[in-house]
Amino acid sequence: MNPSQIIVQEALKPVDGSDLGNDRAAAVAEVKRLRALLPQVTQTIAVNSNDLLVSEGLKPLDASDVADKGAEAALAEVKWLRSLLPKVAQTPTTGLTRKRFVGGNWKSNGTKAAVAKLVKMFNGFDYPTTDVDVVVAPTWLHIDYVQKNVTPNVQVASQNIAVAEGKGAYTGEVTAAMLKEYGLQWCIVGHSERRSIEAESDTLTAMKAKKAIDAGLNVIICCGEQLADRKAGLSASLRLILDQQLNACVKALNMQDWSKVVIAYEPVWAIGTGLTASPAQAQEVHNAIRQW
Repeated sequence: MNPSQIIVQEALKPVDGSDLGNDRAAAVAEVKRLRALLPQVTQTIAVNSNDLLVSEGLKPLDASDVADKGAEAALAEVKWLRSLLPKVAQTPTTGLTRKRFVGGNWKSNGTKAAVAKLVKMFNGFDYPTTDVDVVVAPTWLHIDYVQKNVTPNVQVASQNIAVAEGKGAYTGEVTAAMLKEYGLQWCIVGHSERRSIEAESDTLTAMKAKKAIDAGLNVIICCGEQLADRKAGLSASLRLILDQQLNACVKALNMQDWSKVVIAYEPVWAIGTGLTASPAQAQEVHNAIRQW
């Protein structure tokens, strides 16, 4: 369902939670459902909804904060959430809708034959042209082939850029200006593998983002937390992602620069650990980033 349909459906339920009686378990379950539902109706960048959404976005999706407080507390939260949904839907917006983004990072993968097969596959799809950016990031060796042969509906990104500008004695590096000259529209910075394997800092990531934007590229800024951070709780994860990783970019970029940025959250703790990040867990972080 789209956000409007969700609002209509939810409006049929009594705001006071009287349909739940005095059933604590039912009320807790409803809190969980509503907290997961709330981000789905915020499809625009709201001006005045921050004070409504921030507090809810930082509450646990499993409703553990009300589960042990009795039916009264759970029902009070149900009442609050049910009253909140229509307020969010009616909030004035800046007029900036979130454009959908679909990106694929190929990392160090792909033979000539495999890349040609992928390009042929991409060229056979039908693409919406106004409300979604589709971006692929091949290896350095395959960028030229993909750029020349893939449909214009698919944009090409680099997986990294040099922090250096222009040209010079930077062995093994490719600058943003070079990528722009070859017609690339996007680049990735701050990927978790660059941070962990190459020890790239938040400051370096922010510098790369600024160099790329100044050269005319759009930037995919990656962020995410390791398993140790996640085990310390959502608050610890958000401190790392918001206060360190993204705050470094806030310091480096101006307001206009952010129109050329996509933030890509990656739950690094769920890679190679046997753990899985649920959509709800990812949405917790997405919502916190949007409200931040």
